[in-house]
Formats: sequence, C-alpha cells, structure tokens
Amino acid sequence: MEKTLDIDGKKVRFRATGGTMLRYKMQFGREYLADCAELAKVKKSNSIADIDLTPFYRIIWVLAKTADPDIPELLEWLDSFEHFPVLDIIEQLNDVIGGNIKIDRKN
Repeated sequence: MEKTLDIDGKKVRFRATGGTMLRYKMQFGREYLADCAELAKVKKSNSIADIDLTPFYRIIWVLAKTADPDIPELLEWLDSFEHFPVLDIIEQLNDVIGGNIKIDRKN
C-alpha cells in the first residue's frame, strides 16, 4: 500500500511492502510490530508526555524509505523539515501501517 502526504510543503511518499518489517528490524534492531503497538498507547493516553515518540519517527521514516530508497538517514531526513507533526502524520498513515499486519482470513 502506498500513500502521499504533504509535510511542511513537501510531497512525501510512504509505502509498506513485504520487506517493511525486516527493513525496520535491520535498520533499528527492533521489532516493527512491537513498536507499532505503541500507537495503541497514544490512543489510550490522556497525555503524550508519558509516551516515547521515537518509535513513531522510526516507523514514519521506514515507510518513507520503502517508498523512496534515496531519502537520507533518519536524523538528516527529519532535519530537512521545519515542521514535522509526528502524531498527525502517524495518524494519517494508520492504513499503510496496518496493511501489512492484517490477517487475511481467505488464506
């Protein structure tokens, strides 16, 4: 699944493929699904002060990197934006994130 968002006046493509979870683990040494589970904590929380947003930045970056292998490493890429509303972006990418973790009952 692929989606394009406008972030800070730039069109950014995001894509999830069969390799997304492995790319995430190879890049960050962490499980993609475990970090995606952090999304549920945000929805249940009354305050983001208790939530580590780092997994969200990593998830967003790996989806962008999957869509465009030429984007720079995470910090350099984030620094290219003046304004990066991480929670708004992650919310808009829920369908892309969930696309690879759904169970297909037909199979």
